[in-house]
Amino acid sequence: MNRKSLSEISWVFISTAICIFLLISRQPEQIGSPQIWAEDGTVFLQQHQRLGFSALLEPYAGYLHLFPRLGAAAAGLLPIEWTPAIYAALSVLATAWVAVIVHLTRLTATQRVLFVVLFVAIPHQGEVFLNLTNAQWILCLSLIAALLCDPDRLQSWQFVLLWFTVAIVSATGPFSVLLAPVWIASYFTMPRSRRRAVLLLTLLVVAAVQFGYLIDNPRVDPVIAQALPVGGSFVQAVGHFFHDLLFHFLEIEFWVIALAAVLLAATLSVGLVSSDRQGLHDMGVLLISAAVIYTSALYSFRSNPTLISAFGGGARYFFVPYVCLAWALVLIVTRASWQPRLLSLICLVLLLGSAASQWRAGALERFAWVTEADLSSAEGDLIVPINPPGWHVTLRKQQP
Repeated sequence: MNRKSLSEISWVFISTAICIFLLISRQPEQIGSPQIWAEDGTVFLQQHQRLGFSALLEPYAGYLHLFPRLGAAAAGLLPIEWTPAIYAALSVLATAWVAVIVHLTRLTATQRVLFVVLFVAIPHQGEVFLNLTNAQWILCLSLIAALLCDPDRLQSWQFVLLWFTVAIVSATGPFSVLLAPVWIASYFTMPRSRRRAVLLLTLLVVAAVQFGYLIDNPRVDPVIAQALPVGGSFVQAVGHFFHDLLFHFLEIEFWVIALAAVLLAATLSVGLVSSDRQGLHDMGVLLISAAVIYTSALYSFRSNPTLISAFGGGARYFFVPYVCLAWALVLIVTRASWQPRLLSLICLVLLLGSAASQWRAGALERFAWVTEADLSSAEGDLIVPINPPGWHVTLRKQQP
């Protein structure tokens, strides 16, 4: 192994370690006293107890969730008292997995390190961190990073890892369906090859399966389903999007937010125009992916799009768009001339300031979890409280 390869491997480990450290710093209680979160218990744990491995093909919210289903199956082989810690560990694994995929991209070493560090340092209330349910939002980034790879330059084992990632993540959440047009456009924009075709075909086959589930289980507007207040305009929602992205630490007038949004859009546009073919492709992938996922969130909450925010309810819907925008700014800072570079650097500083204003997620309630002995001695099924408060999971009594 030559010195260059050793240096690259060192940066993979260093940047991934920093990424995981930042992740844990945002919700340290989930490491010291891990808790079951929402669908971790009511869907993945509970359904694995009842359905066994057939739960892998059970849709939830209209699509498959392969990664958390596999995680629940793996945890089911071990004592139940370990389950919360295993679920938190699997979320850390998902984060490290994305970091590794980022290091397979054709970006420079500096860009890869910044990408890895930034995706856990964006403005976010903490909903997607350190739980199995929302690991899909973290893993989605690997489908976007995969488009920044040059598959033909990867070693065989690296390409197999990339293909495996595309296959698993495409079956985890709706993102293969949402990003399929981006993948198709990317394929016809960049030089075509057998490896690119294999990756695209894999994503499209799984996306077709996910789309079939979505057709059979159409998603209902959560505002209507949960009898939440209707109203609120899309303009207000977009204003909240940019406020939380850049100015969460300030209370400012709407016109200032609008001006900042225009300047950010101008900066990204200059970055696009000044890019070469490869840079144009990479910027396009990031910006279109951000737009597609955020637009789908607005459509889901079309009856009142202002109900979701990066630091309130529905924070998960902002995670991927914010990361994509941060990554696009990194590309401008490291590639463009000094004027757009300066504007992008200012935007990144504001973004990090917004993240720092609410760095640590709110502590979860510390509910006592069950043991094997609890299940064995129970007279019937156990109803166990989990986070968020008011949720519970029903665990089956173990048969002697």
